[in-house]
This record gives sequence, C-alpha cells and structure tokens, in this order.
Amino acid sequence: MQFTRREFLQIAGVTAGAGLLAACAPKATAPAQPAQQPAAAEPAAEKPAAAKEAVKLRFMWRLNNDENAFVDAAIAQFATVRPDITVEPLYIDSKQFDVMYAAGDAPDALGTGPNSHVEQYLRKQILPLQDYAEKTEGLLDDIYPVARKAFTWEGKLYCLVQVLYYGGTFCNKSLFEEAGITPPPVDWNAAGWNWDDMLEAARKLTKDTKGDGKTDQYGLNLGHWSPQSYTRYWGQDLITKEDYESAIMRKWRLDEPAVREACINGLQARADAMNVEKVMPTPDAATSLSEMGPMLKTGAVAMDIGGGWIVRGALPEGVKFVAGVGPKGNDGAGTRHSMVWVDPFKITSTTKNPDQCWDWIYWLAADPKGGVPIQTKMLGLTPGIKSGLDDFLKTIQGRLDMSEADLRTFVMTGIETAVSDTLGHILVGWEALRPILQAELDPVWKGTRTAKEAVDIFEPLVADQIRKNLEAFNIS
Repeated sequence: MQFTRREFLQIAGVTAGAGLLAACAPKATAPAQPAQQPAAAEPAAEKPAAAKEAVKLRFMWRLNNDENAFVDAAIAQFATVRPDITVEPLYIDSKQFDVMYAAGDAPDALGTGPNSHVEQYLRKQILPLQDYAEKTEGLLDDIYPVARKAFTWEGKLYCLVQVLYYGGTFCNKSLFEEAGITPPPVDWNAAGWNWDDMLEAARKLTKDTKGDGKTDQYGLNLGHWSPQSYTRYWGQDLITKEDYESAIMRKWRLDEPAVREACINGLQARADAMNVEKVMPTPDAATSLSEMGPMLKTGAVAMDIGGGWIVRGALPEGVKFVAGVGPKGNDGAGTRHSMVWVDPFKITSTTKNPDQCWDWIYWLAADPKGGVPIQTKMLGLTPGIKSGLDDFLKTIQGRLDMSEADLRTFVMTGIETAVSDTLGHILVGWEALRPILQAELDPVWKGTRTAKEAVDIFEPLVADQIRKNLEAFNIS
C-alpha cells in the first residue's frame, strides 16, 4: 500500500498538548449591618497569596564545552527575566534521548544533539511548533527560508531554528600570506576557485616545516566525506526531488549513469587529495595532528572545508583567519556544494509545560534582546533569524580578518545559494546509512580500495537499509 505524505502524517499523528482550564469562584460579600448598630471592626488583612512555584524544565544538550558554557550563561540571564521558569540543563550523550523517552523520563525540551529531527517528529517524540510560531508576530518571516523549509512537514514547523552553520573554505590567512597565495573569493556566485585552484594552492601550502622528512603542514582538509557531498560537487544529486519534498528517502539515484559517475569521481577526488596529491592528511595522520588541537587553528592545515564550527571558540593570538567559498568540483563543471547546517530547538511531546518550553526556546533562539546576542558573542554562529545578522557580523568581524562588506557577502550569498540543510536532519533514514558508508569508504581514504569498488559494495547495502527504514516507519 502506498501512503501519501498527508496519509502518513495522519497515521503517525503528532499529539499536541491540551490546554489547561481554570475557574475562579467569586468572593463572598459580607452581609449589610443593621441600622443604628456600631460600626463593625475592620476585618483582618488577607494574607498575600503564596508565591507560585516556578515551573521546572529539563533542557537536553549534547556534551560540548563551548556550547555548554553558552547554555549556562543563557540560563542565568533567563532566570532574571522569567523567575517563574527554572531551566535545568542536561549535558549528556545525545544518543541517550531515545532511551530516556522510552523509559518515560524524557526532558522537556531539546537543544543541539539528536540529528534525526524529522524522524523524531514522525515518531511523535516532539511537538509541532507552527501554532506557537504563528502567534509570535513576525517570527516566521524572520527565519531564513532555507532553515524554515528544512524543518517544515505538511506546512507545519516542527523545530525552532537556533543557528545556521554557514559552509565554506576556512583559511589560515597568515599561512596564505607567507606563501603569497590569495584566499578564495567571498561571493558564492563568483567565478573561479575550482577544484584545481584549490589543489594548486594546497600544494604550495603543504610543507615539511621541521626538515625531518615528514609533512607537518598540510594545505587542505576536506571535512565533507559523504557520497552525497561529492556527488553534489561533481554536479549531480543522489536524492530524488520527490524524496526531498516528502522528507522520506526511498532510493538513491545510483542507477542513473550520470549520477553514478559523479558519485565515483567525486569520492575518488577526495581520496586522491590524500594518497596521490598528498596535500591532505590521511585519517591516521589527522588523528595524530588533532591531538594538538583543531588542525586549522594549530597550523597543521592551511585551509579546512566544512561548516562555521571550524572557527568557533578561541582562536590563537597573532594568527589571522578568513573564510571564502567552497571549491567548484569537476574542474569547474560541478557545483560548490553550497549548504547550511541548521541547529534547532524542539519541545518533547511528553512535557507537561509546553507553553513555558516555548517561552524558553523562543527567548533563547529568536529574541533579539534575549539569547540571540549571547549565542552570537559566545558561539560566533549566524542566528537563525535575519534580524540578528547585523549584530552577528559586528561580532564575527573581530574574529575573522575580513571587512564587514566581505563578511556580509560571504554569509548571505552562502545562505541564499544553499540547497538544503544536512540530510541527516531532514530525511527519514539518512542517519541509518552513516555506519555503512563510513565502513565501506574508510579503505578508500586509506588508498586500499578505489571509489568505484566502494560504490559497488555499498550500493546494495544502502538499498537494503532504505528498505528496512521504510518498514520501520510502516511506509510501503
């Protein structure tokens, strides 16, 4: 039996919190005093009503020192604004959420952590937020369209966008200047900065700085690794238009020759950067270099391609950093794989205080006088609301050695040209493929298997896992 998206949602139906009714009895009035009687004594003053006990919300967030410090600071500030709401942070491995939910011990609201947001919604673990958002004047128009689209199912918003991790090429500008190389452009619509341009720059930036015969400064790190990323770089897409629209992954397009070729060639290009060009550390080398800290910040790599988390947190003094567009794959015939990563906030379906949860996550994510300036200052990430952009640019300008105009162009053209949020957030079944893909691609990165061999191996495994995903959600 084939379900439409609307039929499936009706079957999976998300429960909404019921409204609370209250009734107040009128106060009794004292009977009138008989005429000619002495005035009655003044009644004793009524005792003031006992202070209402604060509502307690448990708020889950993954373990991350920078992010946890932000949440702590935000909770302390929120307590001064809403003393009637107490927020208790739960900093735990995000994989524990399903266990807690099954045990009837789910937190009230969720921050950054579990990735499969659409799957949580279809499992009825989180509430739709459309009604709350519509009642908050101007909010829906203020959320970036690509972010709002990522978390909308059948016209209903089910997550509140917190931040956007803008993608790009993040560069140690100091190393670029030493090598006499110009960093990539800032406009995602610009010509140039193709895959070959990136490799040429990486060759000049790859060095044995200690003279011991070992490379200790690599020109490049390609943070993207999935077949979807490199198929996009090479100008195609593994996911069908219908699957994007339904948010349910039913197949990969590897049966189409052009898509298969793009997937293989893109993955092989990543492997060649490590094993042929030797401008990118192998997995083992990257593990060793990362022990000293994030590779871009320590100078172990001169450019790192991925999301804005690469330059989040403390930056080393005396070193300049810049951001630019991603490379256009397939020798310029492909795409820049422009995308954003969107971190959202959610309200669990089991909370007894959904209204207070909304007050908390709205204040944290979208109140320009609330949590937005705190997260901008402490995390250095683009707020999920357009009205927070100017303050974000002022904050990030001191961290990246770029003019306000260049920063604005880089961030805005990146968001405007982004295809989607990461697939693990928005497609049912994507996260279940990750272990398969990682296992079969690891030999490719190590140079012991070709990309074609890996695709031939994981193609039937992916098809089988997609079938299992559909069965798990009762979708035929």
